[in-house]
Amino acid sequence: MFKQNKGLAVILLLIVPMVSAIDYTPMDFSSEPQISQGTLSMPSESPLPEGRIILTTTGSAVDYTPTQKNLLQATLDDLCKIDNKRTAVDLNNAISNGHVTFNSEMPTGTLATTKCPALGYVDPISSNELEINQFAVDSWDLYKRQNAKAQENGITDPKKTEELMTIRDLAFTMIHEDVHMKQYGPQEIPYYENDAYETAISEMRRVIKDDMQEMLDTELPGEQDKLNALIEDLEISKSVYKEKIDSMQSDAIANRKVDPEKFLTSQTDMETLIQDADTLIQKTNTVTQEIAGTTDTEENIPAKEYTPRTLSPPAKWLLGN
Repeated sequence: MFKQNKGLAVILLLIVPMVSAIDYTPMDFSSEPQISQGTLSMPSESPLPEGRIILTTTGSAVDYTPTQKNLLQATLDDLCKIDNKRTAVDLNNAISNGHVTFNSEMPTGTLATTKCPALGYVDPISSNELEINQFAVDSWDLYKRQNAKAQENGITDPKKTEELMTIRDLAFTMIHEDVHMKQYGPQEIPYYENDAYETAISEMRRVIKDDMQEMLDTELPGEQDKLNALIEDLEISKSVYKEKIDSMQSDAIANRKVDPEKFLTSQTDMETLIQDADTLIQKTNTVTQEIAGTTDTEENIPAKEYTPRTLSPPAKWLLGN
């Protein structure tokens, strides 16, 4: 079970204080925490389809409301966006097979959960049930309507961050629950939760690092819009990642749902990666201002002083070459 992002109502600040390049040491991305092998083996997976994953109209989807369908389609799209089409396909198949429902009585702190009505060694494909909190649907719909109304009045994206964070939060949660959906009689104990948390954490880190690498590969000034979109995506992912790790510390680790020794560095790993991401965003903002001719404060650090040690090939504009 993955807890819900509690910071949905907080608008992210894309401009963060500058830090000293001398005091900052980027983490070594080459040494990444490894995922342990799964507790259960599943049949080999079929090839992934080409193009967009369209929400099925069969199975559980027959009873969905239009808003629930829209939320799930947005989640499928986001899973594909973060290069996890496998989870999108698995989720769509589970819906088609009638195993995904919405629960309006689920605690607000829980975004989704996987259950097996008949505990024991039964077929996970036909027995496991995924429940999604209706609160996520209602929150996302509220953000969308508030955002649309504000845009009509000429206000720019006041609720866009919360809207996007809700979907990214659900996408990362589906990665966690996808592990449970392939387990026999999943329960909230280490035997089942270790793999689910390790898989989701690894994917969150990959998505963040992919955005960072793509930022470094961006050419300026011609790809400024692309760079802005990458910064927005990175801000959303790192915020959700932090919420997930904080939640794991206070719930899964505190309540022994996972083996604590497997996640001893999860907090520091998260903080270091987020520091790397923040620094890259800061440097990027500085360079774009310099290119635009608007940088004139002594607090800004020249781009040439920042040399990423592990993300390659680095973008020439970031290094000041």
